[in-house]
Amino acid sequence: MCIRDRAQAGVLKFANLPFVAGTSYQLWIIDAERGMEQRVSGAVFQGGQTAALVEIDPLLRINRAAAFAVTIERPGGTWVSDMTRRVVIAARPG
Repeated sequence: MCIRDRAQAGVLKFANLPFVAGTSYQLWIIDAERGMEQRVSGAVFQGGQTAALVEIDPLLRINRAAAFAVTIERPGGTWVSDMTRRVVIAARPG
């Protein structure tokens, strides 16, 4: 994981995410100042690769990234996820 707060960018590496037909994976950023209810989309990507590098490009400014979540959404992602198809959620390291 490489996160650059000032640049509002970063890269996450995923391994062995299965391809799920008719869907996209979506990365969500949980800003410590906004909280879980106002998470921000950081990327939309596909699975099915042994390893995938996903560039983080938030749609809104992130003040302090505290955690990241990945969900399965309709193709192309969504503006607001209900998080029912959550794949993972993890606190930002260090």
